[in-house]
Amino acid sequence: MSNKASNQVHELIHSLAPAEKRYFKLFAERHSGKSENNYHLLFKAIENQEVYDEESILNQFKGNPFVKHFSIAKNRLYHQVLRSLDAYHAEDSIDAELQRYLHYIEILFQKTLYNQCSRLLATAKKIAEKHEKQICLLRILQWKKKLIEVRHHEEKDPELYSDQNEILSELSLGNELWKIKASVFEELFRKGQARSQEMADSSSVNLESINKFKGRSKAFHTNHLIYHTESAIYFSTGNYARCKASLLHNLALIEDHLHLIAEEPILYHSVLTNLIYVSAKLNHFEDVKRFLEESRSLPEKLKITPTEHIEYRIFSDSYELELAICNLVGNTARGKELIETIPPMLERWQHKHGDVRRASFLHGLSVMFFTMGSLGEALKWNNELLNTVSIKKAEDSFCFGQMFHAVLHYELGNKDLLSGILKSLTRYLDIRERRYKFEEHFLKLAKNLEKQNSHINEREYFKNFEEAIRPLEKEDFEKIAFEYFDFIAWAQSHISDKTFLEAVRERVELKNVL
Repeated sequence: MSNKASNQVHELIHSLAPAEKRYFKLFAERHSGKSENNYHLLFKAIENQEVYDEESILNQFKGNPFVKHFSIAKNRLYHQVLRSLDAYHAEDSIDAELQRYLHYIEILFQKTLYNQCSRLLATAKKIAEKHEKQICLLRILQWKKKLIEVRHHEEKDPELYSDQNEILSELSLGNELWKIKASVFEELFRKGQARSQEMADSSSVNLESINKFKGRSKAFHTNHLIYHTESAIYFSTGNYARCKASLLHNLALIEDHLHLIAEEPILYHSVLTNLIYVSAKLNHFEDVKRFLEESRSLPEKLKITPTEHIEYRIFSDSYELELAICNLVGNTARGKELIETIPPMLERWQHKHGDVRRASFLHGLSVMFFTMGSLGEALKWNNELLNTVSIKKAEDSFCFGQMFHAVLHYELGNKDLLSGILKSLTRYLDIRERRYKFEEHFLKLAKNLEKQNSHINEREYFKNFEEAIRPLEKEDFEKIAFEYFDFIAWAQSHISDKTFLEAVRERVELKNVL
């Protein structure tokens, strides 16, 4: 917060719900004794700014003593807001409840009220064990040791050491699992699904490692992490049936531990949204509908008030998937609703999206506009993907975004631009070592289309392209291309003079993989 241009306090204030803002005003008044203290005045000024403008704030409070040390004033306001949030949400979570118990225990210990300490420790231990709060359990055991010491080891607790060893073992197990999970997801988010035997072999090694953890723990969080990582490994190799089986195991595990999930609803939501996607890949559309409804009604089911984080995840996960499914099956009726709903929400949460999630939304919007015949809008969203998303962080999305860029310019009749686009795409594929089968066939088609000068030649080029890529739709390392865009339907629309939408809808009932 020492940087005068920092906008952290602006971001924090604009993240507050109306009730949290009202509470801050009361909190600030109570802790200063003044109804219009500097904290409250500065809070209101920053709240009224849609975009943070520090110079305007300084001019507004010109002559006020705190302006001379404005970075300090902002820092104090920032922490005052955090303290008010801490007080406002003091009853909201098990972690907060346990933290209060530990603070009470510390106070009682300093007052030498050791018997009262012991009673509170026993209560806190039961709560922490019920909710698998391993770190808190370690702190509770440390306080139990302090009590034994201060009483000159007059009391014994034979389970103290075994309890601590069990907790440390569980934490170590979780840490080993997390390392594997982080490796799997880093590779999946950056490069996408396996496109080579080398990538598939890496997934097999990770799967063998995960299997070694099964049966070693009864803890919910450990077993959730096992199934979560296992499902991601199967997904990375395109084994959707086994991926769904792992997800269903995780769903059953979650529904057996709902008392833990109220604190972590995103775990539940993530499993449901992953089930939506793989069910669509397997043509299990009744499951798609069921899991989609469950994911959006989760707050009601768990009887929780959605936080900003939960609202964001429900939007980003479920709407991203629904848009992708609408594109793949040609549901333009729902697609029209989504292209009106999604852009404002992207703007609202623009600072929360990672490159992978943002790329998926931008590409999905571009494809939906293309499907509806709005090529200009499709190009607008495609350009935003290529201009704002990091290549390194979303390699797969960027690659297919570039190929779709060529598709769009061809459809727009910008034949004079294709040469430069193809040079850029070829250079990108060479640098990233992504000259896979599908990419080679696409480049061949695009280069032929750049040179063709008759409708007859065009049909022949698309026919050859369609015949070459059709078998790839079922190949493990190549089928990922068809999840970004239905290239076969695109080819068929040019071979048979159909619209792209008509070709997509005709293929929905025929193809084995969406």
